[in-house]
Amino acid sequence: MGVLTISFLAQAAPVQAKNGQGNNQGGNSSNNTSSSDLPLLSGHPCSTSNVLLGSSAANACFGEVLTPSNDVGSSPNLLDFLNRSEDKLNFGYIGQWVAAGKEIQNGNGTALSFSAGTFTSAASTEKNGTWSLGLNNNALIQALVISVKGGNGWSAYLFDPANLASSFSGTWSTLGLLNNGGNQPSISHISAYYVVGQQPPQPIPTPALIPGAIGVSAALLRKRKQKKEDSQDA
Repeated sequence: MGVLTISFLAQAAPVQAKNGQGNNQGGNSSNNTSSSDLPLLSGHPCSTSNVLLGSSAANACFGEVLTPSNDVGSSPNLLDFLNRSEDKLNFGYIGQWVAAGKEIQNGNGTALSFSAGTFTSAASTEKNGTWSLGLNNNALIQALVISVKGGNGWSAYLFDPANLASSFSGTWSTLGLLNNGGNQPSISHISAYYVVGQQPPQPIPTPALIPGAIGVSAALLRKRKQKKEDSQDA
């Protein structure tokens, strides 16, 4: 399982695109950006308190991301970044992240194409609301990411719970994002990603407990034998 490297994420410095050399054939601007440069951040950092799990802030956040401008859809997208170790966004658990269905437009509704569980969101206003994620069959969530898209960019929020559970809920906000006017934008969509956890192993009896277990078994055998003899005498 991956090792989290979260100390720098919430306050990540703006990342600038490398200056390109241009292309006299047309079709490229003076700034060329390769997939290895992505994602690119704005100068407006996210805060771990913008999205909550219950009443707890995220363990880390990454944003505001300006390029790619959308966290879902064509590659590279957020799921690609989560599962690629060479990217700047390193929330751990490389290769284990799964999307909780489709994004929820306008922050209202239930995610489509998610047979493993249910991801829902309800917008209280155009700029904040609540979310809930649960898996079927008591499957456990080891870690989760909530991504909020609005205005010109998006931000991703990591929750790496100390206690495994099958469902989580919390609140979201578009704080930390900007629209063209430099103000907090309305929600475009919200999406969720998770890592499936493992059931804790069952405890193995210690040597000190084994004699007691043997004694109980012997007593049960004697009791059964006595009942058999009594029934034969009758």
